[in-house]
Amino acid sequence: MTEQSVRSTDAMGRLHVARSVLTRECVSGYPGRKLNRWQELGLDPNRTYFVLRPADELEKAVSGFNRIEVLYEHDTVSANDRDNNKVIGTTGSDARMEDSAVVNSLTIWAEPWVSRVQQNIQRELSASYFYDLDITPGVWNGQPYDMIFRNIVPNHVAVVPNGRLGKAAIIEDSAEQQPEENQVATEPNKGQTGGMEPLVTALRAMVPAEDASDDDVKECAEKMVKGLKDKKSAEDEAEAKRKKEEEEEAERKKKAAEDAARHKNPAMDAAEVAQVTAAAIADYDKAMRDVRPLVGDLQMPAMDSVDGMSMGDTIRRKALTLVGVNVQGVHPSAYPALIDMAVKAKSAKPAAPVMDSADAPADIAQRYPDLKRFGV
Repeated sequence: MTEQSVRSTDAMGRLHVARSVLTRECVSGYPGRKLNRWQELGLDPNRTYFVLRPADELEKAVSGFNRIEVLYEHDTVSANDRDNNKVIGTTGSDARMEDSAVVNSLTIWAEPWVSRVQQNIQRELSASYFYDLDITPGVWNGQPYDMIFRNIVPNHVAVVPNGRLGKAAIIEDSAEQQPEENQVATEPNKGQTGGMEPLVTALRAMVPAEDASDDDVKECAEKMVKGLKDKKSAEDEAEAKRKKEEEEEAERKKKAAEDAARHKNPAMDAAEVAQVTAAAIADYDKAMRDVRPLVGDLQMPAMDSVDGMSMGDTIRRKALTLVGVNVQGVHPSAYPALIDMAVKAKSAKPAAPVMDSADAPADIAQRYPDLKRFGV
């Protein structure tokens, strides 16, 4: 039986997805500066730390993935802190664990995101959550990790072009999978029409009998199938070549970095690390001081997609958003000036209003002198 799509659209144009993987057990890399309490834990802000997201912790948190916001980009949300322009849908109420993955239904109700998902332009999912860091290292499925996410509290899910988990967390559509009974259409039995019969029948209906014999139509169908198989083989070969080149390039860069590290002065390396760390800490502290008059202290959750900004700039952008400043498309270099303007605007005292009745007492006394007998 042909498997039906897990996607459907209602009369109002909302997209409903019966099953999607929101996140799963795996090891992911995060820059030190993106992890909570990185300074307190003494993490290198520029080093990539590998963190395990365990299935047992996800299972404890699975109900928290029910009925939470779906955004088109990451932004922490709460009842008192929400940019409704970024909310494009919601997860369902049937979150569950399947093969170490969190699975749930979801609904996308806003354009152009419905169309972008349907056209497979933007359909990878990226979960955002609060957590505690357990700095116990280990190995998961042969992959070493530096620490573990514990006490996960889901915040939202974002639909992004490229999530940290890639296609391991994606808005699914089972109709894209080729049904087993149709696979013979691309692998016909030798010496007989077999599974190509529907294709031969379709071609026969399009080509008049006087223009081509049955053998000609069958030969045409076989050539079409062979062309498709050759194209797929070429694409597979190109993809394998690309992956091999990427792996070789990564290995080359790794070896070059190791060689450079061996030839560098260790004292100079330590000085460079200290300099970078001090600059990152100073920027973080300054950002917290700058935004405190506006929004107090901020805490940021882990983001599964990488935005490329420093933690200081992330704090500034969040503070500006909270006070209603639109920073869409604004370069982070402009954030300090916008913060300064917002603080000045908040702290400025309103000018005393003009009072039309300020001179009224003297005026009344002049106009009605007899009022003096009453002490006015």
